Amino acid sequence: MTLSTFEDLSNRVFRIPINQRGYAWKRGNFEALIRDMEVAENLPVNKKHYVGPIVVEDTGQQIQTNRLRDLNIVSLEDGQQRVTTLMIVSKYLSSRLLNEFHPGSPEWTTGNQLEECYKYTPQGAGRDEPLLQNLNVNFDLMIKHILIGGAVPALNSPPLNRLNDMKTIVEGWVSLIPKTELQRWAQRVMNSLLFSLIGLTNVNKFLAFDAINSRGISLSILDKVKNFCCLVYDVRGIGGSAPERKWILALEILQAAGCQSQGQEDTFISDLFSVHHRTLVRPREVHEKMVEVYGELLYHTNPILQARLEGFVEEWDQYAKSFGFVQTRDRTPFYPAGADPLCNADAEREMIRIDNLNYTDISRLLLTNCHRRFSSADYSTAASLIEKFVFRVYAVVNKKTDTHRTNLAKAASSVYYGSDVDYVKEIICYLLHLPSTGAPMSAVIAKLGNGDIKYTWANGGWDRCFYFLYEFETRVGGAPYMWINDSPTQKASMEHILPQSRDRGYWDAQWPDELEFRDHKHRLGNLVLTRDTASNAYLGQKNIHDKITDPLGRYDFTNGTNSEGQIHVHADAYGVRQWRPENILHREIKLLRWAAERWRIDCCADQDTIALPEEFQENGTHVEIAHGITNHCIDETDPVWPPVVENIHE
Repeated sequence: MTLSTFEDLSNRVFRIPINQRGYAWKRGNFEALIRDMEVAENLPVNKKHYVGPIVVEDTGQQIQTNRLRDLNIVSLEDGQQRVTTLMIVSKYLSSRLLNEFHPGSPEWTTGNQLEECYKYTPQGAGRDEPLLQNLNVNFDLMIKHILIGGAVPALNSPPLNRLNDMKTIVEGWVSLIPKTELQRWAQRVMNSLLFSLIGLTNVNKFLAFDAINSRGISLSILDKVKNFCCLVYDVRGIGGSAPERKWILALEILQAAGCQSQGQEDTFISDLFSVHHRTLVRPREVHEKMVEVYGELLYHTNPILQARLEGFVEEWDQYAKSFGFVQTRDRTPFYPAGADPLCNADAEREMIRIDNLNYTDISRLLLTNCHRRFSSADYSTAASLIEKFVFRVYAVVNKKTDTHRTNLAKAASSVYYGSDVDYVKEIICYLLHLPSTGAPMSAVIAKLGNGDIKYTWANGGWDRCFYFLYEFETRVGGAPYMWINDSPTQKASMEHILPQSRDRGYWDAQWPDELEFRDHKHRLGNLVLTRDTASNAYLGQKNIHDKITDPLGRYDFTNGTNSEGQIHVHADAYGVRQWRPENILHREIKLLRWAAERWRIDCCADQDTIALPEEFQENGTHVEIAHGITNHCIDETDPVWPPVVENIHE
């Protein structure tokens, strides 16, 4: 390791390998670099400002310039962001110095020196070349465009756009420097910052990254896993698909899905490690587990263990595609009408539901592996099963989100190793009907119809009430109703048919008993989605007659949402138009019957007749929800679980 200024570093050609991440710096990073140079200038003469390591590996190649300068070609393993940015700064600063001062002047000479910090002319050649190269063709074209001119490549990725943005940022910043300050800034760039230049050998370079990381370079868990795999591949002389190639493919896929954050990368590799090794690890444990499982290969031959490692690496890019599909916030390009369809229309509908439910972390592992292994038709079936499971267990029965974490991980691993969609049905039926942690349909219906507060924004309300009403609204048919993400708009779109507060008029006369009023106003049967905030406000505390048919011909239930259009059936159910407890329960019966069909699965226990609480009556008879189809139903017996390498822990 040697300590070097930027001018010292420029005595070589930096080649960015294909497996390096793209350019990531933004304006804030550039401004921090400028502040570093300003800080450095104020230090005592004998001190420099240290800004971090530059990690390189010698390629053994050399270039001679027309100025008889020998340049070693090195692979830039770390430090791409700083080196690239400083070269862009050098280009625009030197350009001003050479253009605005006379040849031979001190300023012009400084500009000439700074020019050698970003480009050279090969001996015998008539054109300049940048001191920075990139084995990624598009990035190399962009670097050449910025540093020496040339065609602009297609800006088809976020890193290329960021590189182009940095060119604009630097060019604008340099243009604002007073002419009298140009030479001073050039000296700052060349000499004020101090880097530690670390040269690596073949075997130690992957180990070195962990040591470097402890000094402040932020490596993702995926980076560490890749580096360790590279080390093992090198030591064992493994051919085929190298970890570097699979790593860069996985990164490109995750980036295309908008899952390029370090947290998403770490989750991706921990999920894959978990299912591949039939275990369950957290992201922070993956690197340690990799060394624990495969460290033996650094010292001994083990064909079975080696094959297992190669199988793990081979999965990176394809698993990234399924992980990105499940995790992305914008799945539009991957739906049937998109540019890169990864599912059918039925799966699209189910994935939208799962997104709306907002329990992605619970379902991610099983969804990803079903997508990775199943056909489009089977995946849509699996996604539907998972949505029903999540809604029943977590949204309605309100189990803790880590309930079933172990069993879902086991199921995901089983799918990864070949279990089919029928196995997923067996698993879900079994989990739904476990005595203490399940959510049998009878318990789901009992919870929905228990008379507790369901309005989300009342104290003790149900946080998935909007999802339930939305699903009912979209199943009724008629005009489409768009999903709403933000809570305030959801709240403003949920109408209380019996108003939330008394009006000292019609509703007080209809509901003289205060306790009865309080017990019914937030029940499921009294809540309906209205068209928008203004419609809800317009309905307000109007009587039930005017809510159903507005005398002014403006907004009412009759011309409202699909669900509002059915309110009159329940209001008229007892011979006179009214909205009393029996009307609310009449509507609630319809909602509960629909819910039983909507979230029922082909489990045998799901087909049982469900008795509603005694308060639900029709024609003086206690109401039951009829049984489903019992032919070919799935028994809820304990399924055959896959073997595990080690105990999967909660």
